[in-house]
Amino acid sequence: QNKRLYEQLIQRFEREFPAYYELKYKVNLANIATLQKDLLAPDHSLVEYFVADTTTFVFVINKDKVNMMELPIGIDTLAKKVSLLRKYIHAYYTDTDLQTGDAYQKALENYTFLAYDLYQKIVEPIENQLSVNLTVINSSILNFLPFDALIASPVKQIYKPKSYNYLLKNYEISYGYSANLLHRLTKSKTQKNRKQLVAFAPEFAKNDPRNLAPLAHNIPEVNTIGDLIDGDIFIGEKATKTKFEALAGLYQIIHL
Repeated sequence: QNKRLYEQLIQRFEREFPAYYELKYKVNLANIATLQKDLLAPDHSLVEYFVADTTTFVFVINKDKVNMMELPIGIDTLAKKVSLLRKYIHAYYTDTDLQTGDAYQKALENYTFLAYDLYQKIVEPIENQLSVNLTVINSSILNFLPFDALIASPVKQIYKPKSYNYLLKNYEISYGYSANLLHRLTKSKTQKNRKQLVAFAPEFAKNDPRNLAPLAHNIPEVNTIGDLIDGDIFIGEKATKTKFEALAGLYQIIHL
């Protein structure tokens, strides 16, 4: 009886929620040739990492070739490095007790060392295979790594972060959960019909009852993004939770 009820539930999903049914139960895996044909332009590389105990495998798929490499770094080392990198990116700015001149220098030194070290470990070995448009599909702890913030060369001027050779300066980086899901999204009608960008910049008063501090730069930030990418921007009182819930599914890019 339970099995029959389960089958009826699946049939209901298929009738009433076809998109969910497609993702959950109708798994048609795209092969490499299909990915190359439907996903990749000549200037586009798809990179997928698989992190194991003592090693990491990376697959690089380009329009006309595929390569696999084994990197000598495993989950424990990566987890430690990624966690520290994330800490050094934000700790100085979010902990007022750390905001001294010496602490700032130390934060920059730690960040730049780890950002370059991780670049050397997981990007540099495959860099000669990469195109300017780069889609990264991560595994395990690498899902928490902002590849954009990696640094592709030694830092010579520690106090000039704008001069750092961030990976973002060399590649247009996007992310995906899986190559198969990316393929299915690009083929779906809903994805093709979605607008490009929606951005929200709420304002919080100094006496906000939720104890939310005023945001100093979010409005200039979304206005700058709006100058670069065509889309819809909601500022101040117009940037509401209700509007976000109503509109978010209609856009390809959501900026909060």
